[in-house]
Amino acid sequence: LLKYNAWILIGVAIATAMISQLADYLVGYYVSHKFLKKMITAKKYKKYNEKIKKWGNATIFVFNLTPLSSPILLLVAGMIQYDLKDAMKYSFLGLLLKYVIIAIFLV
Repeated sequence: LLKYNAWILIGVAIATAMISQLADYLVGYYVSHKFLKKMITAKKYKKYNEKIKKWGNATIFVFNLTPLSSPILLLVAGMIQYDLKDAMKYSFLGLLLKYVIIAIFLV
């Protein structure tokens, strides 16, 4: 059985997830709303938009901590031009906690 350093695995998982989160945000920010509305339903857009506007950073943190759909959330955050630094900071914190908890149970 191969042994891996948990911190290296956590780092790789977070790095790849953050690249994905940034890409989702930037697509939402720069791509036409008409095009994006074809990708996600109006119902999902409304749901995520309301959550972001009501709970902001806490929503981003919780969606990244849990298996909820954080890519769609970051896409909508980009569409409503939510603060990029806050979106990335709370995505990182949620992902970090999630992967540390996973590593604790697997190691």
